[in-house]
Amino acid sequence: MWVHRISGTAILLITIAMGLVGIKKMDWELTGEEPHYVIGLIIFFATLFVAVGGVFARSRIRRVYWKSKLI
Repeated sequence: MWVHRISGTAILLITIAMGLVGIKKMDWELTGEEPHYVIGLIIFFATLFVAVGGVFARSRIRRVYWKSKLI
């Protein structure tokens, strides 16, 4: 489980860092005219969604596990 947490966090941080580097190289102006920009935004939000979903899923698994112990 620790490998999963560490790799998920690393992927999220690398995605955010590389996104900021790309935006900085464009002088902090996002025009949306390039397909690379649109695909990058999709990947950024998909990665964010997967990371938040993983945290939520782990929380739900732990809660269900303890509730099932009472039955």
